[in-house]
Amino acid sequence: RLSYPSAEEVAAYKFSPEDEIHLAHNRGRVVSGTPEQVRAQLTKLAAEYDVDEIVVVTITADFQDRLRSYELLAEAFELPASAVGVTSVAIPSPA
Repeated sequence: RLSYPSAEEVAAYKFSPEDEIHLAHNRGRVVSGTPEQVRAQLTKLAAEYDVDEIVVVTITADFQDRLRSYELLAEAFELPASAVGVTSVAIPSPA
């Protein structure tokens, strides 16, 4: 099982110039923000790629934080609480 650094460890880490280049490249591939912002970003991505499902992976040091992120995502898409942990969810078309 992989472990991920805590927010404090990441904040204290000194990134190399190569790390900074890698991070800058990946920022465009990350979806983050409030639940409403994440919903809007995922809905836009789904429309741009003409898909009705998106796989979401949250990487955090703490499993409970990861689970909470999925709960917030389910709430943002107005899914039942039982949807947390499902393997796929249809993304509604933008209005």
